[in-house]
Amino acid sequence: MRLLDRDGEISAFARALEASGRERGSATILSGPVASGKTRLLTAFGDYAADHGALWLSAVSSLGEQNLPLGVVRQLLDGAVLPDSPAGARIPGVLDRLPHGPQERDLPHAAATMRELWSAVLALSKQRPVVLGVDDAHFADEASLQCLLYFVRRLGSARVMVLLTRCEGFARMNPVLDVELPRRPHTTLVRLRPLSRQAVHSFLLGRLGPAVTDRQAEEWYALTRGNPLLVQALADDIASLPEGLSDRPPHEMAGSAFARSMLACLHRGHPGLLAVARGIAVLENTEHARVLEDLTGLDAAAVGQALHELTGLGLLEHGRFRHEITRTVIVNDLEPGRLPLMHRHIATCLRGLGAPALVIAKHLVAASRADAPWELGVLREASARAIGSARFDLAIDILALAARSASDPRDRALMTALLAHAEWCRDPGLATRHLGALRTALARGTLSSEHAHDVLGPLLWHGRFDEIPRTLAALRAREAGTPGELSPQVRLAHQQVMCSAPHLVPSAVRSLPAQHRTQFAYVEARRRALATNALAGVLCATADAAAVAGAEEVLRSAGQADFAPDVLEPALFALIYSDRTEQAAYWCERLAEDTAMLKSDTWAAMLCAIRAEIAVRHGALGVAAGHAERALSILPAQSWGAAVALPLSCLVRARSEMREYEAVQRLLGSPVPDGMLQSRWGMHYLHSRGRHYAATGRPLFALGDFMACGDYMTTSGIDIPALVPWRTHAAEALLRTGQETQAAQLLEKEVARLGPAALRARGVALRVLSRLRPGPQRPLLLQESLAALQPSGDMLELAYVLAELSEAFHEVGDFSKARIVGHQATSAAEQCGARTLLERIGRVDGGHGPKDVPAGAAGGQRSFGLGGLSVAEWRVARLAAHGHTNREISAKLHVTVSTVEQHLTRIYRKLGISGRGGLPSWLSTRTPGMPGPAPLASAGLTPA
Repeated sequence: MRLLDRDGEISAFARALEASGRERGSATILSGPVASGKTRLLTAFGDYAADHGALWLSAVSSLGEQNLPLGVVRQLLDGAVLPDSPAGARIPGVLDRLPHGPQERDLPHAAATMRELWSAVLALSKQRPVVLGVDDAHFADEASLQCLLYFVRRLGSARVMVLLTRCEGFARMNPVLDVELPRRPHTTLVRLRPLSRQAVHSFLLGRLGPAVTDRQAEEWYALTRGNPLLVQALADDIASLPEGLSDRPPHEMAGSAFARSMLACLHRGHPGLLAVARGIAVLENTEHARVLEDLTGLDAAAVGQALHELTGLGLLEHGRFRHEITRTVIVNDLEPGRLPLMHRHIATCLRGLGAPALVIAKHLVAASRADAPWELGVLREASARAIGSARFDLAIDILALAARSASDPRDRALMTALLAHAEWCRDPGLATRHLGALRTALARGTLSSEHAHDVLGPLLWHGRFDEIPRTLAALRAREAGTPGELSPQVRLAHQQVMCSAPHLVPSAVRSLPAQHRTQFAYVEARRRALATNALAGVLCATADAAAVAGAEEVLRSAGQADFAPDVLEPALFALIYSDRTEQAAYWCERLAEDTAMLKSDTWAAMLCAIRAEIAVRHGALGVAAGHAERALSILPAQSWGAAVALPLSCLVRARSEMREYEAVQRLLGSPVPDGMLQSRWGMHYLHSRGRHYAATGRPLFALGDFMACGDYMTTSGIDIPALVPWRTHAAEALLRTGQETQAAQLLEKEVARLGPAALRARGVALRVLSRLRPGPQRPLLLQESLAALQPSGDMLELAYVLAELSEAFHEVGDFSKARIVGHQATSAAEQCGARTLLERIGRVDGGHGPKDVPAGAAGGQRSFGLGGLSVAEWRVARLAAHGHTNREISAKLHVTVSTVEQHLTRIYRKLGISGRGGLPSWLSTRTPGMPGPAPLASAGLTPA
């Protein structure tokens, strides 16, 4: 019988057998890990010995027969096919005189018995060599081991060979097997090694054919570590697969045979081996050895020995199972109902060792029980840490268990609120199932008003506006006195609603001053107050510089505090609506680098939508469309709720400007949630839809959308052009219907109410107003519009102004300036990918305006000429060329000094200069995207 990779051992045993034939007896102890092939090798040598004329007598020891004295010796001699000789005839009589029960352990005539047995074996060896093979000798009874030791002491001139196998890994030392026998001069110790890589490869070739690659053989070896039993089992599993050998990794092809063989390895070892393996499978690591000791009832030495053996078997690596399949197989082998008990026991042990709450909570969740008073506190702490590290699925499991287990109504309400927040971060659609219970808890007072945002946020997101007034009224009813005496927490809840659906907040509460962050005990509440106060102040035109700075403080601490994505949205929009889009873009890019935060699908989708809004305001239409489509792909449609208006509005606006009208019609034809148009997000949607109607020649439809924006914004107290410049575009629609008087009234009111910082809105309003100023006044107004828009970074609105300025120069007969500015408008529109505007420029310019720009071209780029400078870089370069310091540039553009420095570094690299001295002077007179060194100057214009 040929064994794979065991030729060396067989040859050594054959030489020992040959020596015993010359009256030079020997003993060999063959050791190795569980299932390393010791039994197979012993059996193979027995066949070899019998084929070569030796008498093969074998026995197998077992744990169940350890209490039977001389049980192994009886096996060796009883039932053997003995030769028909006087020596063979003596054996039955000797066996009859052996003791038969465990009560006869102390044998009064042990020496005489062993002498008689040896005499019988020696008599047999006179005729031919005798080989005594004992498998699993570590389980042999004490009397048998003493008898075998007696034999070994007398092997010097006998034709007898003794071959024993033993399993490594038993912590308790056996005096005979581990001390006395190895010391005898005729004894050899042989350790059976695992199969080599080459042997595994040879086996694969023989079993599965030449299709086996070197890479597959290496993967196979890595999975089995050369364990013959596992190698054979894995081959059996693969051979039984319908597709046979494939390119899948071995652990994916392992099946029932591999599982049975792995369990066999563990069950055939000492009892502690299986217990420790089960403990590691449930604990998932060996970091807490004391837990393993407590779980298995073994001492530290026994656990350590078991770990060493499991590592030797190739099952463990760095204290963990090398493959998940190993852990799964062991766990599935547990008795029904035992797994939860083990997890609960582990959780209790870990608590006693001071383990982190998150580690303990995993086992409580696996146990599906949290009855003890301390467990609820552990679950709450663990959930906070899970949310803080954006592990939302784990947080949801933890909080679901906590909510089920809490007996106190307040605890149950709190855990349900935290669960709703975690589910909202993961997928907003999940959180809706808890809203009814949470609204009731708020009304009854079992849920603190500090967690009102966990109820109001999902209600606002999904547009369930009919439930919000009752919820706010319930919060106010819990407070004593007048609205001005409301607690900071309740006022913050009203501000949260104010930021998204201001029409739902009573005017008496809406006008209350903001709450300072120092009035809140928790960091997250302070951050929420800063962000919400900033956005509410901007929307109501009451925010000062400090309020907006608070929004940046929130963004700056985004990676340092517990994760709360619903706090970041108002902070970013406070910057956007303050015309600090460059700051908002900077923070969006910083937040997009935080991969942990982006594990929240809700936040990842909202961040894409916000980046799309910023790109629209910069005129980067392709970028805007890409971000908006990404936002809509991250979350399913049913999970977006009323907030879907934001990515939809950006996509409608971008596709419309890119003249993809059929795509826009499909977007506008898709159903939208109820109540969406009665929200801040809905204003974005109405505005974009109105712009599309205007672009496609439906001014009355456009006017209806713009006036709907105006009705909502004025009655809700958020009438700021930075949100939606509804008056300007309503006036534009009125002009197209011939209602110049009404248009002029709207425009004059708009311009009069704009502050000095609202440059973008002023530039757009002046552009439309110029249509009411014929003759030489129109170019002057448009030049003023151009000067206002240049610092805004809105390349698309700049293109529109340049296009109309070209028209104005045509009207006054200045065709040279008209042609120069027309080319500038074309260049800017091409950079934006604004095919709608390009078509208009082409009509005005007599066919000399736009090139045939393919859909999507250039609009996906954020580079606007000047060596590839972006709008933001151009703004910094322009001020630096004027001689402003970094700090002065920072103040003018509302960005940090660090951001200015980063922009300058990129500017120098793109322009191929070494510093400020290399900045060309014409930068200060140039609009981004213009092809010549100073085109506006050549046209006789003087931009700001």
